[in-house]
Amino acid sequence: AVSEGATREAMIMGVEESAVAVMGVFGAACLILLSHEDTDRSGIDWLDYNWMFVGPPLMFLILAFKLFRLVTSKNREHYALTFFAWAAAPLYSIHQFEEHGYDMIGRRYAFIDYFNTNMKSADVQLTPRMITIVNVFAVLVVFVGYAAVAEGINSLTLAAFPWALGVVNGGCAHILPAVTKGAYNPGVAQSLIMTPIGLYFLFKTWQRRGLPALFAALVYGSIWAHGVALMLPLKLVSMGILGTSSFFLWSVMCAVIYPLLVIPMVGFEPRQKRS
Repeated sequence: AVSEGATREAMIMGVEESAVAVMGVFGAACLILLSHEDTDRSGIDWLDYNWMFVGPPLMFLILAFKLFRLVTSKNREHYALTFFAWAAAPLYSIHQFEEHGYDMIGRRYAFIDYFNTNMKSADVQLTPRMITIVNVFAVLVVFVGYAAVAEGINSLTLAAFPWALGVVNGGCAHILPAVTKGAYNPGVAQSLIMTPIGLYFLFKTWQRRGLPALFAALVYGSIWAHGVALMLPLKLVSMGILGTSSFFLWSVMCAVIYPLLVIPMVGFEPRQKRS
């Protein structure tokens, strides 16, 4: 006979798989919309303008299942690690809501104007469709994917990648400009919470996995995620080399290539028995 514990474990795993499947459907819906090129604010598709209302409840639903597994498991140490991995996407979804939903002073979809005004001299501009690609695919879908793989292969380093991105984005792209300019920017309020939590997780990564793992995470969060995966393709779009669809494919490749190259070199955590 199947034990009650095994049945409960199977049920939890099934619900988690369903939640991840929902993320896949959400991503597929965005992919369908890639066939429609956006030109200006007046032509924003519904999903481009409203995805940030779907992200937080969906992300926190997934996190709730992970929290249940943490409090009901005998192996708290293992699931505490994976809980932190899964927590990155829900927390970052709040950051996205402040940027693209409503900011702290009540402005709707405010980040696009903030970014494009500050990057005008560099001839780098965001469109609503690019914002959707970056935030839904390169952040939410990738963060969930990294958490699932990190849990499966027992990699603390991979789990640290999203937190490194959050620390660099929150600290350098939001908190630092707010301090130097003495002005609010969309996303800075949530960054005051996300950045110290991310720093703590990176500190624990350094304690358990050493300097190579910390370095790999910081390179991902800075040079790779913000430089290679974001600013470089945005510049290529402005030069007419890339389009919206190829920008999306670039994001997918960047999300896959770096972990495939780096994680095997850094190594994995000793595998622990789950219960």
